[in-house]
Amino acid sequence: MNKNFNAASAAVSGVLSLLLVSAVYAQAPDAFNPNNRFLTLKPSIGLPLIPVMEGWYPNEDGGYTISFGYHNRNADTELDIPIGESNFLEPAEFNGMQPTHFLGERDVGVFTIVIPGSMKDASIWWNIKTGDNETLRVPGRGGAGAYELDRNPRPQGSVSPDAWFDDGSRGAGPDGPVNSRVITAKVGEPVAVGVHLKDPSVRDASDPRFEKPLSLHMQWF
Repeated sequence: MNKNFNAASAAVSGVLSLLLVSAVYAQAPDAFNPNNRFLTLKPSIGLPLIPVMEGWYPNEDGGYTISFGYHNRNADTELDIPIGESNFLEPAEFNGMQPTHFLGERDVGVFTIVIPGSMKDASIWWNIKTGDNETLRVPGRGGAGAYELDRNPRPQGSVSPDAWFDDGSRGAGPDGPVNSRVITAKVGEPVAVGVHLKDPSVRDASDPRFEKPLSLHMQWF
């Protein structure tokens, strides 16, 4: 089972919101039609889910790690779009890492795609079709300085928490841990999945704000 999730501490939640300003939103051909603009008053259901490229991280081999998220404009309505003709990545070799369950909100850094140095000029397209709405797609590519991300500590030394499954390697940030173990289950029966979190941030011990450990939050996609 491939499973991606975000783990974010309270200390870095404010930092994540900064990514919203520079994210690349998908647009359909008629996106500039006044009736389709984000601020137009519309019903809160039946709207298309919007794929978003959050930005890119540089890799040592000259390639990039592309971070994707989404905006579900259907307030408080969760959507399921299985991988297939309504939810796919191009080129096909990268297909399969995207989520299939979407919460009714704006979620940042939901999954990443690694573009190797040998393909550094490639674009990874995420295509999403919601119900009878037209397909929306967004390109993921590296190199543009305005969209470069980093993993450096934030104010007060905050970094993304480490997360790992019982039998998997650790991951952090949008990359998260990925586990290929297959779990067989029956409909209606609960499945136990062991997940661990640890905050590796180094903070000033004399600062009274950090006398007690900060809480961690995990979200499944």
